[in-house]
Amino acid sequence: MELIAADVEGDGAIMKPVVGSPGVYQGQALEGDDFITTLFAADGFRLPPTIEVKNEAGDLLEGWTYNSSTGVIVVPSDLVVGNLVINATGERIRYTIVYSSGGVGEIEGDGVEKVPGKSNVWQQSVVAAGDTVTLAGQGTLAAEGWTFLGWARDPAATEAEFVAGASVPHLTRLDLATVKLYGIWDGTGVSSFPVSLHNGSFEQPCNALQDSPKFYIFYPEGAEGLDWSTTASDNQIEIGSVETNFQNDSIANYHTALARDGVQFAELNANQVGALYQDVSIVPGVTLYWGFSHKAREEGDALAFLVGSTNEFEQALAIYTEKVAAKPAGWQHATTNEIAKAGLASIQVTYHKAPYDASDLYGWTDLKGKYTVPEGQNVTKFAFLSLS
Repeated sequence: MELIAADVEGDGAIMKPVVGSPGVYQGQALEGDDFITTLFAADGFRLPPTIEVKNEAGDLLEGWTYNSSTGVIVVPSDLVVGNLVINATGERIRYTIVYSSGGVGEIEGDGVEKVPGKSNVWQQSVVAAGDTVTLAGQGTLAAEGWTFLGWARDPAATEAEFVAGASVPHLTRLDLATVKLYGIWDGTGVSSFPVSLHNGSFEQPCNALQDSPKFYIFYPEGAEGLDWSTTASDNQIEIGSVETNFQNDSIANYHTALARDGVQFAELNANQVGALYQDVSIVPGVTLYWGFSHKAREEGDALAFLVGSTNEFEQALAIYTEKVAAKPAGWQHATTNEIAKAGLASIQVTYHKAPYDASDLYGWTDLKGKYTVPEGQNVTKFAFLSLS
């Protein structure tokens, strides 16, 4: 049965489903009383956008009201003559599954579409029908030296929660919800690095859920869920938050009322000038399309985004550190030239000085680019280096 009727008001009022007619209900009320009832969507359904109210002769009635958000129906007393018939058919809920796969290739399945501008991310619009949903299959998805195990809701999972292509119970009963699934790969004995960036929006650990919650927290490298590392000698990583309770503090101290994604962000300088980085296992020859957002805390804030071989990163970092300390005229271009002269062919550098406006609490700058992983480079480092 697609709808459940309840909470009928009015002396002698009755509301019950018509046998053999799903979504059709017959109600009775004493003449002279308003007829008031509430329709509730059954599990897996949403309330209908419209309904029909008829008299016992089958004529459509006008002058009654129906709230499609609450399900409340009010039929004025002057229309309550004999039986009332209400036709109300619920709609099945809809939700979206977003797959973050890692690896290279195309996943497959009914309704699975690539998300424009996002590498290795697909989405599948689901109409809740029956008791199961068929997840995307592996398709041509592959990563050299890795075995695809399936999907999981936890990006840090080491075992698959769902087999690719499996039919599983509905992942949610919330209408218009988004469920995220992550590709889980087995690289035991091959690589100790993940196959995609983790915690890209710095939402973990959550500042608001700590024993002493506040708008900024210094987390040690290796904190659960953090996934980022730092070149700072004290191993501290600073995470800021614009969660509702912290927004005023964030405005006063970080000059921002908004995180670019979610409610948290990273401050590149914790206690020291340094770099935040992750090492990721990626198949050589693949072209990566990257993007990040940057906002100035104060005038002059700048960073360098470095992508490249872990073997060449330390030398590139040393060149940058020397130039940042001295800052000779044209040092940004000179640094890039020195990296090239040093033969660090794998290193790609993107320099950005964030615009600063004392009145702008929302203006993040989005940057994007691409990087082709050189042959023989099985692990690629992604690093954000503070230059101010």
